[in-house]
Amino acid sequence: MADPVSALAMIGAGSALGGGALSAVGQLQAADAQGKAAAVEADAMQEQGRLTQFSAFEDAKQLRFQGNKLLAEQTNITAASGLVTNTGSALDVARESARQIELDALKTEFSGRQGKFVADRQAQLTRYGAKIARREATMGAIGSMLSGLSGGATSALGPSIGKK
Repeated sequence: MADPVSALAMIGAGSALGGGALSAVGQLQAADAQGKAAAVEADAMQEQGRLTQFSAFEDAKQLRFQGNKLLAEQTNITAASGLVTNTGSALDVARESARQIELDALKTEFSGRQGKFVADRQAQLTRYGAKIARREATMGAIGSMLSGLSGGATSALGPSIGKK
């Protein structure tokens, strides 16, 4: 039968090894959960970016529609007053109005593209952060395993170190 000190040392060694293993598993599971949450968050960011761009393009389409309607009304009013609509000041006003309408529509589209770009970039950074967290957890798990192994070896060999 083994002496009580050796038995306790073996129990301590097993406990240290088991604790290291459980700690490592916990770190890896936490990193996996964080990675999954980050992926969901990144997907939501990208979807928001797509919706922002879509909404901006729809707004631009509406701006163009309303602008063309306004141009038609301007042309009708000018023509009803007896002025020639395809020459001189009336034409200049119509051209400038058309230019401003298109410029507003393009600004709106650009704003949507910019919103999508920002959302995509944030999603990339979120995914990258999760990747780094997984690496850190892996390194922490390796450290926990080595610490458990070292503690187990110290507990197992401790009683025999002082014996001659």
